[in-house]
Amino acid sequence: MDRSQKTPSRRPRRWLSALWIGIPALSLALVAWMYPLGPSLVEVASPASDLRSTNEAVEVLLRFPRSERTRPETLRVLVNGADVTGGFDVASNGAIGDVVLLVDGENRLEVSVFGRAWWGGPRLVEHRVEVRITVERPIDRYWG
Repeated sequence: MDRSQKTPSRRPRRWLSALWIGIPALSLALVAWMYPLGPSLVEVASPASDLRSTNEAVEVLLRFPRSERTRPETLRVLVNGADVTGGFDVASNGAIGDVVLLVDGENRLEVSVFGRAWWGGPRLVEHRVEVRITVERPIDRYWG
């Protein structure tokens, strides 16, 4: 065999096949890293988003649809920045509580909870939900 003629090497093909397999695997890992949460860990069942109310108090019902992944003991509820978590009864599948002394105008209800990532790793991730509640009290006709 004449050594002056080079035979095509298989190395570029191996490199291309490794690249062909590696890029999708890297893309999936990147998606898992960027979106670690997956499906929602907490949902605000009541009140509806952008609720308009004439009352100073609102009953809040939270659901943990992925209760096997959610850590209920990490629940935190804030109203206009004030922690009101102590007013909630928390169970493994959700929580219920009354939020009182809402101010006139817009109020912000922030709910956060930690849970395991969707791929089942040991890493805990935080999920936050925000609901706006607008209180509009009727003007008294008689100033008594």
